[in-house]
Amino acid sequence: SQFSLSEVEVLTAALDLDQVRNMRASSGSWAVQAAESRNVPRIEVPFDLTSSDPWLKPTKPISPKILLPEEEIAYGPACWLWDYLRRSRLNGFFLPLSGGADSSSTAAIVYVMCQLIIKELQNKNQIVEDDVKRIVGFIPSDPKQLAKEIFFTCFMGTKN
Repeated sequence: SQFSLSEVEVLTAALDLDQVRNMRASSGSWAVQAAESRNVPRIEVPFDLTSSDPWLKPTKPISPKILLPEEEIAYGPACWLWDYLRRSRLNGFFLPLSGGADSSSTAAIVYVMCQLIIKELQNKNQIVEDDVKRIVGFIPSDPKQLAKEIFFTCFMGTKN
């Protein structure tokens, strides 16, 4: 996925370059670019780079999930905050609240992080579970409970 709490995600893909070439040739804009590019020689080889084992079959195609810009704005920083929290070996975040957009946005992103963590716990992600146990001391049941344990605030109003 585009935004994940997992340490590493490995995806493999098998591409049919002839199919890609045909798709591009069928589009007018690609055809113009192709006509202007130099021809690359094709060399046929008597082997495959894939397994010839008949029992190994490719998995079903995965449709990409296109996120809304608002989701990207929430998930990207939320994943970064989690990565920072666990790698720094801290026990939470302290946010002075001013009542403005910056502090409220940061609080919302922390809550999105808590939602992602709970989702990973429900999916039995052992690495996330170990980190949560180290940070919080137990496995919280919902995002609100997790936020209560790792997110601390105080109001520091300003006169403008």
